[in-house]
Amino acid sequence: MIPLTLVFLGTVFYILWLINISEKDSNAPAVYTGIPVPTIIVAVHNQEKELEDFINSLSAFVDTDVKAIFVFNGCTDNSEEIIRRLIGQNKYISGQFISIPEPDKKKAIEAAVDHCGTPWFWLLDCDVRFYPTQRLYECLERVPTADLIIPSLGLKTKNTALWLRPFLNFEWRLLQRITLNVKSRDKAVMCNGAHLLVSTSAFLEVKPYQNNYQFKTGDDIFLLDAFQKDGRSIVTLKDQSWCYTRGVKNYSEFLKQRIRWASKNFEFKQSHFRMAKVVVGIRMIIPFLALSQFLWFCPSGFLFCLLFIAVTESRVRSSHFLLDVFCSFAMPVLYLPVVIGATFKRFKI
Repeated sequence: MIPLTLVFLGTVFYILWLINISEKDSNAPAVYTGIPVPTIIVAVHNQEKELEDFINSLSAFVDTDVKAIFVFNGCTDNSEEIIRRLIGQNKYISGQFISIPEPDKKKAIEAAVDHCGTPWFWLLDCDVRFYPTQRLYECLERVPTADLIIPSLGLKTKNTALWLRPFLNFEWRLLQRITLNVKSRDKAVMCNGAHLLVSTSAFLEVKPYQNNYQFKTGDDIFLLDAFQKDGRSIVTLKDQSWCYTRGVKNYSEFLKQRIRWASKNFEFKQSHFRMAKVVVGIRMIIPFLALSQFLWFCPSGFLFCLLFIAVTESRVRSSHFLLDVFCSFAMPVLYLPVVIGATFKRFKI
């Protein structure tokens, strides 16, 4: 029990230290000058079931002329046909379509950036949806100028099983707090790959993926890591959420999704990958990383998650806190199958 307590205390002080660095780095107020309309970049891989909802939501959000590049990376379904048809019906979005044989998101992004032609580009995933009250031009006016802009991302659990909703919301709030609060200069912690604004010139100069093609995932974390190492300006928009993703419907989908996420993270073994260097720090508290799961099975892990949320959220409502207490202590019941499933998948047992 003593080693676990020491790990807990060390982790807490480490996180608070990173948060302190982040706050010092961002003492100067952000200048909300706005940015020009960016090129939208969407990497598509066999996602035909998502596309109609995604394009319809994007069309309602876009209220100014914008270029959108869709890269079909290793697609074997009807994704391209669906997107071409839907984009052709939109008066604001001018579509450009690229196909590459490899199902590789990093190469898809690089292929699109080569055809970008605007000072900024906007990385989007097909599973995001836009809030009906938001509009693109208005949102861009509230964005500070930076090389990498990380907006907040919402979660909707309307279609999730009632009993599972508190757990998903607790986990999501934890992950968003990590993403939006820990932004030190030399530690790639997390990055919101579903929704990022990136300077085109900075991306081309930094070349964030050139040494990371061997990894099948992690495009957003490698992007953040490379920009941090190169000293590029990075801002997080804690108070701006333009779009959201939808929670899983049931526990079966929850297990499949978390096992897929967890098994991917076994690939991050290279010593040059900075996130692996802080395993006693940040990685332990990210619930879907299989290498970090053991912390969820000790009381200090639960207490740490509660402390982290309490410290980093601007408001803590008592109803939320009590629900968080319950969710944090019940998490092992949900995550034990994830750990077992990810282990089986990784080692092909």
